[in-house]
Amino acid sequence: MPIKRRKVRRIAIVPTLLTLANGVCGFLAITQIGEGHVENLVTAAQLILLAMIFDALDGAVARLAHVAGNFGAQLDSLCDLVTFGAAPAYLAMRVVGIANDAYLPPQILVILAAFYFACAAVRLARFNVETSPEESSHQSFAGLPSPAAAGVLATLIWVWGQPADTMMGRLVTEIHHGVPFLLLVLGVLMISRVRYEHMVSRFIRGTHPFVRLVEVLLAIVCLAALRQYALGLGFGIYMISGPVLHVKQRLLRPDVEPEAPLAEEDFF
Repeated sequence: MPIKRRKVRRIAIVPTLLTLANGVCGFLAITQIGEGHVENLVTAAQLILLAMIFDALDGAVARLAHVAGNFGAQLDSLCDLVTFGAAPAYLAMRVVGIANDAYLPPQILVILAAFYFACAAVRLARFNVETSPEESSHQSFAGLPSPAAAGVLATLIWVWGQPADTMMGRLVTEIHHGVPFLLLVLGVLMISRVRYEHMVSRFIRGTHPFVRLVEVLLAIVCLAALRQYALGLGFGIYMISGPVLHVKQRLLRPDVEPEAPLAEEDFF
């Protein structure tokens, strides 16, 4: 029996443009990486981080306007695969290559980058299959979101690209040694079932203690003052928060298999 296919006749303009902006940032990041200079690699990392803003806005705008649909979800995943899958993997390869790390054969680096990309693709495909429109699907993530994984690499490389004549630049000169290891760890976390909190849902929905407002204000001040260093610390804490909470939950309730309701792949 032939499969009946539906034609796309109407789309939401603003969310679609925001999603495409995400994909364009990923494409521009790849062109910058191809230039091969340190300044271009830093620009590529910044473009990946900029794309995260568009990725957060498209889903939020679509839900606010009640126009979220399958077309937007599929387009979002395609753009995410470019921006948060291919671009970070390529960026990591070029950074380690420029740094001339003799301790790691080029073939191994290619395999690790390909592994990261493959895990991002599987993560996004799994999301498309398992996501649902219910409210419970917007509370947490099953596995590290691909934008968060890309954010870890992008901020690390942004920090690495600081001028070596500054104190912070001298401290992070060798930070690129951790990039190959991160490709492996981030890939595994993306395809895992480890539960991660949905950050916006945590702060927007419901009421919170007054101290939460103080924490948010302090985070904003740190971000304004330290920029990429604060972002890198935030992404790093978020990356390890999933496994830490998972182990804590298993130790407290070893007989209960934790299940994470799925959330949209926009991370924010």
